[in-house]
Amino acid sequence: MPVKQFETFLAETFIEWVGGIIQPGERYQFKSPDPENALKLWEAFVSLAEGNQLEIAPRQHVDFPSCNGIQLIPVLHGTEAPAFTENYISHLRDEVAGRSDIFAKTALLVIHNSMLDTLINSTKDVAAPDAIWYPQTFSHQLEKLITTDSNRSDLSRCLLEDQRETVLEEGATVFGFSSLYRLLDDGNLDFYELQLFKDDELLNYNHKQLRSRLNENQKLYLQIEDSVERYSGQLENVLTEFSTKFIQGHFVDKEDWRELDFADYRKEKEQNSEQKLVLENISVENGEVWQRAKSASKAGKRDISLLVKVQPGQPKAELEFSFQGNDLQDSQIKIAHHRQLKNTSFWRTSRAGGKTSRIMASVHFDGHPCFFSLELTNRNNSAEEHKFRLLLVEQGKFWLNDIQHSYRVGPGKGQITLQLEDNTLRIAESGDLTCMLDDESEDIDCQHYAQVNFEKLANQSDLVQFALISGDSRLSFNIEGPGAEEGLTLPLLFDQSSFNKLFKEAGNATWNRLKSHIILDNIEHKVVGVSRQLLQLEASLIEGHLLGTGIDGTEFKMEELLASYPDLHNAYEQLFAYYQQRSKLPSLVSWSAEYRTVVSNIITIFERVLRQIGLSRALTAQEKRLLYLGICRSESHERLSPLHPLVLAYIYNLQKP
Repeated sequence: MPVKQFETFLAETFIEWVGGIIQPGERYQFKSPDPENALKLWEAFVSLAEGNQLEIAPRQHVDFPSCNGIQLIPVLHGTEAPAFTENYISHLRDEVAGRSDIFAKTALLVIHNSMLDTLINSTKDVAAPDAIWYPQTFSHQLEKLITTDSNRSDLSRCLLEDQRETVLEEGATVFGFSSLYRLLDDGNLDFYELQLFKDDELLNYNHKQLRSRLNENQKLYLQIEDSVERYSGQLENVLTEFSTKFIQGHFVDKEDWRELDFADYRKEKEQNSEQKLVLENISVENGEVWQRAKSASKAGKRDISLLVKVQPGQPKAELEFSFQGNDLQDSQIKIAHHRQLKNTSFWRTSRAGGKTSRIMASVHFDGHPCFFSLELTNRNNSAEEHKFRLLLVEQGKFWLNDIQHSYRVGPGKGQITLQLEDNTLRIAESGDLTCMLDDESEDIDCQHYAQVNFEKLANQSDLVQFALISGDSRLSFNIEGPGAEEGLTLPLLFDQSSFNKLFKEAGNATWNRLKSHIILDNIEHKVVGVSRQLLQLEASLIEGHLLGTGIDGTEFKMEELLASYPDLHNAYEQLFAYYQQRSKLPSLVSWSAEYRTVVSNIITIFERVLRQIGLSRALTAQEKRLLYLGICRSESHERLSPLHPLVLAYIYNLQKP
């Protein structure tokens, strides 16, 4: 049996509803923002007229369905036939209201998209609360379509409730039920039209479970649909819950992501969330390695630039990549951007110890800069796939300290890209001689010059490139704009993306007060708004050896504790020494074992000091002052700083096993 058109169902429910209350001269109106829906609704009323027409003017007829003996005239507002203009509809409205001659037993329904009083004045809105096409009221009509003895009835009711809430929240018309109507009328679950993935398991759930499952389904559908529309070429970076293989297969090759069952997505997410291989450490024997991720995104953290400084005279660079997890396979290692190394067995994998996998690489090194990529691919979980961009240089041949937080290794082009704010770069530890770079500049001898100034070239061109020469070695550079990133979670202890480095010294971030940037894993992160203000406040406390501030500019200096509470003074002195020796702030530490020991000492001593305060007596001046420890006050706020014993105790206990 063919499914009845939704517009026909709308018209029939209206006629049934109005049949008991309609009177001659009544005027109704319905506002439809979609002209196509309005036309279909008008056509549905015309079809129900079954040829009955009323001649309202010479050679001008209108169709009308009969409604309890009343001729209901449906009219469509618009500028082109079969619609009428607002002036003519106003005329027709007045004729119906007058109930004379041929209009004696007529009523009017205006289908429009207008706020003009000429159309809606003195008419009843059939989408108003308690009227038939009000979403809440109309949903009861749809509920009658649900077969109670069907195993789909619970699912149908759940879908109806969801759709009703959506229509009401969005302020939509009853046309928001059109997709659901087709589902209820023919019993065929067409999830796609409801912005859901098909889900064959739904029939096995009770009503409460259905609600949770449907919400999860629709949230995922909308997330993926939005990602496909906005980031079609970057889905691997956006849909990080799914593997590269899954995205390539269903979003690129087959483009069948809408046809997949919801269970397929859940299974893929579950497999992809079980990260079996986590990068733990990268080291080099007889040398030094700098490590810098491409960006702070999940994908960016797995694209790592490694600048390896090999000690002079070493014929090989012995590298080790250590991972938590024991299922690393030789077939998952790929070498790129170096023709000779691609054909050389210079690496091997090891799973000795059971819980750790290693890549051991012994790279031939002749003292000249060497670029190549080592990639970990074909893992079922994209979070386990890494790209290591390597540059090997002889230690001491080039002075590279100024680029430690701004470099990115580009093996494909054999160059280092620098993300700099300034137009100068120091290339020697000492000296003042500056090379002024222009479009005809040759290679720069870093044994002769101490700095490179490329401001002139940067003003002339977007492309700023040069090379440094040191003896018979040459190193190419490309300059980009600043690469600082936003979005770091603070305090750092709460940054879930850095979980494998929490509670280790290597997980600490540093504070660049000159730029007001955070440096983590050699990536500079911008800090804005309140976070920036609070970090600057932390920095001023540490630099000034302050334990608090007052509204009137007064300061609680650490030295105030020395006379009355020497043990507490010494404990805080150790804490401040920890920060200053490492360029850290309280919000930027990862709570290593050494840091926890320092904090534990403060908590223990402070609790002892509090217990020594006698009960049932007034506090001394020193005791009152002690209670201001760690409090920073301004005209608008009074805050507990991260130095307050209560805050330290809270976080200390939070991270305890």
